[in-house]
Amino acid sequence: LTLENDLQVLLISDPDTPKAAASLDVMVGSGDNPPGRGGLAHFLEHMLFKGTRRRGVGEVAREIEASGGEINAWTSFDQTVYHVVLASKYFDLGLEVLADAVQNATFDPVELEREKKFDEGVMLGILSANPISNTMAYVRELKEKAMKRHLLTLTTEIKRVTVEEDLPGDQV
Repeated sequence: LTLENDLQVLLISDPDTPKAAASLDVMVGSGDNPPGRGGLAHFLEHMLFKGTRRRGVGEVAREIEASGGEINAWTSFDQTVYHVVLASKYFDLGLEVLADAVQNATFDPVELEREKKFDEGVMLGILSANPISNTMAYVRELKEKAMKRHLLTLTTEIKRVTVEEDLPGDQV
């Protein structure tokens, strides 16, 4: 099903299933980061759950979790996926919260700085992992074969992210 705004919708219904899920697949990922802003797609993925015009910091996840559900996201090279899973009786709430997070994120400057520090810690943790671990081998392979910049460069670039320069102006 394609809506008037060209949004493609896949709807699978099973009234006997006690759980429901919704996901929004955005066809932009880490491969679409602008020059000098490595890591931005993944960083924005995290920021969308930090609060909206109607929901303060922490309320997006708290509202879903209070209904027994979970909300999460992931970023790959060519897409970012936001999803929610919860009891089917709360599906309308899950869809509304997910839509609110994606359409009305506020990008609070305090949360922006907090997330920069968190992302830096995650990146440094990956890089300092046991050299024989699968994660480290994967990171090394990506660096050698696909990435033009080292992951440490990405953490430096994330530190330069600002609300004014990198995030939608009408969202602040």
